[in-house]
Amino acid sequence: MLSDKLANLKILLLADNCIGKTGIQALVGKVGPGCQLSVLNLKSQQQALGEEDMDEIMEELAKSLGKCESCV
Repeated sequence: MLSDKLANLKILLLADNCIGKTGIQALVGKVGPGCQLSVLNLKSQQQALGEEDMDEIMEELAKSLGKCESCV
């Protein structure tokens, strides 16, 4: 299972890609609460990410890490 493999993930480099906000949200949504992710690099996306997009991505990441207080 993908989420099991992502448990040891510390760095997620998604710079210079074209997967878009939905693809990024899908990936960060799989990291799981045991993950020790400390770096998420999203620079130079082919589909520009606005501030609202970044907020939604960070909210999805917080949910998947079990650290989203406002998502309860």
